[in-house]
Amino acid sequence: MACALAVCTTGDADYEGNTGDSFEIAITSSSGTATLNVARYNGTNFTTAPWKFTIAGNVNVLVLVIESTVMGDRVSINEVTSGCNQVLDSFHYSPSLAPEGLEIKGL
Repeated sequence: MACALAVCTTGDADYEGNTGDSFEIAITSSSGTATLNVARYNGTNFTTAPWKFTIAGNVNVLVLVIESTVMGDRVSINEVTSGCNQVLDSFHYSPSLAPEGLEIKGL
């Protein structure tokens, strides 16, 4: 399946997609304990799954507050739109990290 987001070719953002298209994300981790607690995109807060967003025009930041019970847990942020599965970002969890942010450009 085709994913809604692609790597931004101009360097204006991390990813790009067609304005108005939807994308969905999921969190996975090596321990299986990581959770996405809050997301914010285009001025709207999201607090429950499904974590589905509509691509807004221009560049907007998708901010994600992720938590794990395991220090150093390998966490992945995945796009799972319509069955696609691509890793958008991954990191080792630490409670001192700031929220994760992905810049998304609407075309």
